[in-house]
Amino acid sequence: MKKRRDQRPYVGLHKQLIFRCPEWAELSSNARSLYILLKGKRNPAKYGDEVSFSYRQIKKLRYRGLKRTTTISTAFRELEKGGWIKRKDEGGGLFRKATVYLMTGKFDEFGF
Repeated sequence: MKKRRDQRPYVGLHKQLIFRCPEWAELSSNARSLYILLKGKRNPAKYGDEVSFSYRQIKKLRYRGLKRTTTISTAFRELEKGGWIKRKDEGGGLFRKATVYLMTGKFDEFGF
């Protein structure tokens, strides 16, 4: 059976992740916002756990705290260091390709 994109208009986070996960509590507000944006952009039917989100796209959303390149890169590094995402393909270069990240799913089902 073919996977289809979830058509529900929200990003689901488990309550236990928000209230009982110490790793979530340690994240900065910028990293939390970025994680929610990445989860919302994810399309498992088409790309699996891969997410491509350029800094320019993030800046256009005008989230508080995610308007400058330095804060966006700090949030990405924080999510990588914590094991929330992994970098798959490096972006940049002549054609300004966006970096591709993998959603690890480590904290999706908070039950460890």
